[in-house]
Order: sequence, then structure tokens, then C-alpha cells
Amino acid sequence: MANIKKIISHHRAITIVLTLGFLASIAYSFYFQVNVTVDARAYDSIAISLVRGTGYTEITRPDLPDAAIGRLGPGYEFFLAGIYWVFGHQVWIVWIIQSLLHTFSALFVYFFVRRFLKEPEWPAVLGAGVYIFFIDLLEFPAMLLTETLYLFLVLSALYYALNYVSHSRAKDVVGASILFTLAVLVRPPVTIAMVVFLGFVLFRKHYRHALYFLLISAILLAPWTIRNYFKYHRLIVTSAIIGYDVWVGNSPTSKFIGELTATEEIDSFSEEQGLFAANERGTKEVLNLALRHPWDFTKLQLAKTSIYFSTARPAAFWFHLHGVAQMITVLFSSSFAFLIFVFGLAGLWRFVRRPDYLSRMFVLFTLAAPAGIIWVVAETRYRYQIYPMLIVLGVLFFHELLANKKALWKVSVLSLLLVTSNTALDLILNSSRVLERIQKFF
Repeated sequence: MANIKKIISHHRAITIVLTLGFLASIAYSFYFQVNVTVDARAYDSIAISLVRGTGYTEITRPDLPDAAIGRLGPGYEFFLAGIYWVFGHQVWIVWIIQSLLHTFSALFVYFFVRRFLKEPEWPAVLGAGVYIFFIDLLEFPAMLLTETLYLFLVLSALYYALNYVSHSRAKDVVGASILFTLAVLVRPPVTIAMVVFLGFVLFRKHYRHALYFLLISAILLAPWTIRNYFKYHRLIVTSAIIGYDVWVGNSPTSKFIGELTATEEIDSFSEEQGLFAANERGTKEVLNLALRHPWDFTKLQLAKTSIYFSTARPAAFWFHLHGVAQMITVLFSSSFAFLIFVFGLAGLWRFVRRPDYLSRMFVLFTLAAPAGIIWVVAETRYRYQIYPMLIVLGVLFFHELLANKKALWKVSVLSLLLVTSNTALDLILNSSRVLERIQKFF
């Protein structure tokens, strides 16, 4: 809190950027007033049920008593329930709170840049500005979806983790454990970053701190895991959806590689056999593909990796966007993503060459983002964890490039060629999907 007050009183540029970003986020929410539908309606339904005292149940699906455990959670649903319990079922309150979380996430980006570059301040302000105004991230506070809360928790956890790398204090490992675990309860992909951090603690032979980390995480996960075991007689740490998602995201016969769009076979099986059977079969199907057809499985992962890093995947095809608004979103989404990937990957290359622990850990935390999700799915929505990391690396590289153009122009050009070539490859290999999206403009 003292840090925040100091920034507001002594750092006018970042204060202005964060204030304008917060207002832009709220304005977007109130202008579009996005309807609560699909996943958002499920989260909203479960939260209402929790407030009513009828349990963790998706009240809009009484025909499917186990539907709720098949949603990502339970962290976001309890977050919504807490808001509804205090303020009533007022979605606009959620918009405001999520806009605040988005703003604080941008502040963490500012902190991360300043950790590596104390002066000048402008790269840190630029990083926060890119984050807070990046349309892909700016539009999420207007939706009842997990991303805004998830990114806030991940960045908060990384803040404590990086503090620990620098100072090895018990309070930092406690903070990292709490926040990482809460993030896992919202979305599991951050588990890779947790493992990376725990590995560092063990590498430094801080065994007591490692024990703190594991115990706190276990204590936070235990109530939900125990509840699920007694209710479903299965070990479910967060939700019973990972097997199904892996199956959908790794189906060789899928029309849209790497997307969470189920094939007719998967849909039929899920409807006939139910959630748990689909979850178990999904795990078996993907293991069978990996073990019996390793080359096909590897090609699939490479294809998804290409899609993950393609800038031809703008976050502009939400149901609330049409016409001019959608075209503007395409322009800003693709342009920002292009710049973030080009400068971010160049910055990643520079950081890989640094010998200090802090830089190496930041590289590992960055790589943990794609490692945590590509093996499942590669949709645009699921690559958001890497954006703040690449923004930090990108603005640091940009600052370095301005100071030393002759030495770094080759790195810039190579990164530019890599991102451009990969995007072109995605456009060629997945032209039918691109054309289908383009047709939505007409």
C-alpha cells in the first residue's frame, strides 16, 4: 500500500496511464454491456447458487446435476459469489471490480520492468500502458470470465516469487504459495509456474521454505479436494474437465486444430456417457495417441505452437462485436500482438543470455505460460498468461535497442522474420479458418 501511495504522489506518468486505463476499461464495459452467456452464464449460475445456499450447482442446468464440476473453477465462481453476497446480483459491480484488477495487473507490469531497469522510468510506464490498453485484455473486465482475475493472481504470485529470488524471505514464499494456489483454483495452467518456483527454492536448498510452500498450497487445496472426493468418489483437485479438454484440443480429426471445438464423436460420447466418462476417455485417447503415434502427436503440438504464436489470431470474434467495432478490434488486437511477440521474443533472447538468477527465473516463468496450455489448446484466449511477460521483455529490449541499434538490429530483424513467417504459415495451413472468420465482416 505504501508503494502504491508513493507511486501516485511521485510518479505522475504512471498514475495518468493507470487512471485512463481504468476509465477505458469501465467505459468499454458500460458501452457494450456484454450479455452473460455460455461459460459466463455458467459461472454466474454457480455463483448465484452459492449465495442462495444451494451449493456448487449450475442452476441453469438442472438436467445435468454434475455440470458445475465440469466448469473451470471453483475460484472464479466463489469470487463472483463473494461479490453477489455483498452487493447483490449486480453485474456492473463485477465490471468495476474487474477493471480495478486489470489496472493493478498493469501496475505489476510496471513493477516488473522497474525491477530490471530502475531508470529511466518511461519503459515501465510504456509496459503498463501497453498492457492496460491492449484490447485483448481490456475487453475481459466486461465479461464474467476467468481471465482478469486469473492474470491478477498470476502476476501477484510472480511479484512475490521474484521478491523471493532476490531476497529469499519467508514472507515472500508464503505470499507466492497463497497466490499461486488461488490462481490454480481459477485456472490450472499456472501449475507449471508453481513447479518452476518450487524448483528454484529446492535448488537454493531452502528446504524449510519449500515445506512452507507445499503445506500452504496443500491446506488451500484440501477443502475443495476433500469435498469433491466425498461427493463424487474421485480425486478432483479443481474441476473434472481436464481430460475432456485435452481430448478436444488434441483430436487429429478436429476441423479446427487446437481449438476447444469438439468433434461430433466427442459431443455424442459426452452426451450419452456423461462428464466423468468423457473425462476418463479423453485422457486415454490422448495418451494412446502420444504413445502409439508419437510423430502424429508431435506434429499436432508443433501445429498448436505455431497457432499460439500467430498474430493472425485476433481476439475480435466475440458475439458482442460486429461491424466497425469488430474491425477496429481486429486492427488493434493483431497490431498489438505483433509488436508484443516481435519485441517480446527478442527480449526473451536477450534475457536467456543473462547470467543472474532473477533474469533466468523470469525467462522460465515466461516459458511456463505456453508450456502450461499448448499441450491442451492453442486458442487466442488461452495465451494471455504470456502477454504481460512478453510486454516486460519487449519494453526492456526496446529501451536497449534505442541505446545500441548497431549491436541489436540483427536480433530485431530475426525476431521480426520469425513472427512474420510463423503468422504466414498459420494463414496458409489454416486458410479455411481464417476465411471463415473474415466472412463474419460481411
